[in-house]
Amino acid sequence: MSDQRPDNADDPYRSPEAQQPPQPQQPPQGDPYAAPQGQYAQPQYGQPQPAQPGQPQYAQQPYGQQPGYPPQAAPAQYATTKPRTWMNVVSLVTSLLGIGLAGVIFGHLGVSAANKGEADYKGLGIAGLILGYLQILLGIAFLIFAVIAVTSCANDPACTDWWNSITVETS
Repeated sequence: MSDQRPDNADDPYRSPEAQQPPQPQQPPQGDPYAAPQGQYAQPQYGQPQPAQPGQPQYAQQPYGQQPGYPPQAAPAQYATTKPRTWMNVVSLVTSLLGIGLAGVIFGHLGVSAANKGEADYKGLGIAGLILGYLQILLGIAFLIFAVIAVTSCANDPACTDWWNSITVETS
């Protein structure tokens, strides 16, 4: 037996020239698994496809488009209300319920938000303001009338006699 070792790929003592990896070999001509050659070869990714003889070339359709149909429109957006629209609605509702001061407060807040583009239904806020101010004015007028009526009755003896003549019968 000789002192020489056989040329083994796993041998760490072999020379650097022998450590190069083996070069890939070309497949034999009759290999059924080899890539097609010539006019039927697959083009590389991103490369234009060669024209087939006797076939017309068509423009590629965008992804998701059917050939021969117009492009589809974007889906319809649903109507969304703005975050402070509720103030205009509350202004009208409270004014209709007879709570004029709340209608005025929410009306001013809602109309201000609508002017800034943060709310819708500005008209409801204005209507709530008008009704709220009318209620406040009518309330002040009624209060003034009541104060005048009570003070004038207190100074008139005929009025006090009438009030004193009212009796509540208890059974």
